[in-house]
Amino acid sequence: MSKEPAQQSAGKKPTIKLADMPEDMQQDAQSITLSAIEKYTNERDIAYQIKREFERKYLGNWHCVVGKQFSSYVTHEEGYFVQLSKGPLQILLFRC
Repeated sequence: MSKEPAQQSAGKKPTIKLADMPEDMQQDAQSITLSAIEKYTNERDIAYQIKREFERKYLGNWHCVVGKQFSSYVTHEEGYFVQLSKGPLQILLFRC
């Protein structure tokens, strides 16, 4: 019997779609995002957790958008932007 799609992707790191940040920071974005998605089901809570963790670790004012369907056009500090996806969720994380 095959696993449900959600179970198949459980524990798998989010995919980086676009990044302007150092590799180690990208890896943190993946692990922090995965942790938030595994802990919360509400997109607002997921976004808050990611933002809070990045502000704790990397300081400054971070912004996080999480959703299944949205468009964006943002200005960010050079070296502080990543777009990830995990299943149907898209995640934007940036500092400006």
